[in-house]
Amino acid sequence: MRVWRTGVGIDRRGNLVFVAADALWDRFGGPALLPRFQGLITAGPLAMRLYAAWLAVAFFELAHREDLSGGKRLAWGAVTLGIPVIGPILYYFASGSKLTTRFRLALVIGGPVLLLAVTVLLMVVASY
Repeated sequence: MRVWRTGVGIDRRGNLVFVAADALWDRFGGPALLPRFQGLITAGPLAMRLYAAWLAVAFFELAHREDLSGGKRLAWGAVTLGIPVIGPILYYFASGSKLTTRFRLALVIGGPVLLLAVTVLLMVVASY
C-alpha cells in the first residue's frame, strides 16, 4: 500500500487500515526498523522495575523507622509516592534515612547506571 494521504484505507487482503501509519511504516523501514529500537522498548519496563525497587525500599524503611512520628511518616510517604523518581531520592538523602550511605548511593546511582548499561547492551545486540 503506497498511499500518502491521511485516512482509512483497505489493503490487498481486504483489511481496513489507517493509511498514514502504514505508509510511514513502509517509508521508514518497516520491520527492518524494529530491531534498532528493541533496546529502547525494553528500557521502559526496566526503568519501572527500578522505580518500584526504590519505592519498596523507601516504604519498607519508612515503616520500620521508630524515630519519626506518624505524621512525618505519612508526609514522607506522600512525598515518596507523589513526586515520581525524585520523591524516593529526596527521602533517601533528606529524611535522615537509616540506610548506609553506600547502600543509598548504590540505589540512586548504581541502579540507573546499570539500567543504562543494560539498555545500551540490548541496543547493540539488537542491531546485529
